[in-house]
Amino acid sequence: VLTNKTSILTVQALDGVPPLHYSMGGGDNRQKPLRIEKLTGRIHPKVVFTYHLQQIYKYSATVSANAREGETLLMVSASDDDSDDTVEYSLMGDDHITQSFRIHPRHGTLSLVKTLNSLVGSSLNLAVRATDQANPPHQANAQVSISVLPDEVTIPKFSSSHYLFLIPEDSAIGTVIGKLQQTEDVSDVRFSLVDAPADLPFSVERATGQLLVSRSLDRETKEVWRFVARADAANSAHSMAMVTVRLSDVNDNAPSFTGAYDRLVISEDAPVGTTVAVFSAIDADRSPGGRISFSLVEKAGSNKAFTVDAESGWLVVAAPLDRELQSVAELVIRATDEGGLFTDHPFKIEITDVNDEAPQFDENFYIVYVDSSILTAGQIVARVVVT
Repeated sequence: VLTNKTSILTVQALDGVPPLHYSMGGGDNRQKPLRIEKLTGRIHPKVVFTYHLQQIYKYSATVSANAREGETLLMVSASDDDSDDTVEYSLMGDDHITQSFRIHPRHGTLSLVKTLNSLVGSSLNLAVRATDQANPPHQANAQVSISVLPDEVTIPKFSSSHYLFLIPEDSAIGTVIGKLQQTEDVSDVRFSLVDAPADLPFSVERATGQLLVSRSLDRETKEVWRFVARADAANSAHSMAMVTVRLSDVNDNAPSFTGAYDRLVISEDAPVGTTVAVFSAIDADRSPGGRISFSLVEKAGSNKAFTVDAESGWLVVAAPLDRELQSVAELVIRATDEGGLFTDHPFKIEITDVNDEAPQFDENFYIVYVDSSILTAGQIVARVVVT
């Protein structure tokens, strides 16, 4: 419970409850949308910016007083829990500051509307709001600080406000992803990654701007990484750029069965073509490597009483069954992706008995000799055996 004296939120874990979304409000009727992770109980705002510093989303850049109208200063980026939701950006703050800038509502690029000659030496502070399309909408704010420098000061500028790189997920540690380029050759520029998360698998060479793989990658764990790079000159001038690295899929995951059976039962009088079970499997890899086919693993002495459809995973009776010949069939089903990776799953089929055999005497005919002089009522004269 949150009160005006406490800041402790108690979360109770409940079984079978879908992901939870809450809004937290105060006496001034302002609300903060939150998302609570089902497994860990961690709390997140619904819309979050890519870059944050001490929990305050803050971007900064330096700009020349004579920078031309339309020049891009930096790019902000916010993500939404709903992957299909669109985030829109808008400027907030004092009108006499915000009127000098423009932000693209979809791309998040902040650019100049007019020159800043009259503001040399000033530090301009404004805010960017990210809003999704929910009803009611969720929002997050980021602070932006722009320092206006004299025209004679050389400012390092990235060649792009947003760098996009695509690399395979099996790229080795030390692989060069790309290079953060400058539009002008400013000496003594040092590159860095701003407030990079501890698990970020990339690093930048401070002197060259080369981006490197610094730890093992796995697309199935995280496909897209977004972070902020910064270029600092010796004169304290600096600029920022957004970097997005997308991992392309490599067939490195074998299929896994879902809800696989360990034991099945079928009557011995089941006709050919009877469905015994349907097996299913998933593959974390994307198509075509993620397409799966099914087969039964051939074993020495195995019978042909069952077969599986390669595409659907349907296991069916392929030949007449006879419990008297085989009461339990031990089989292995295999799921194979197009890259050749496979997973085997052993299982058993118990064949149940039905009354399909006529009774048989142990002899075709019987001859019994008796002495009629000593026969009494109820006396057993012979015994026959029927199976």
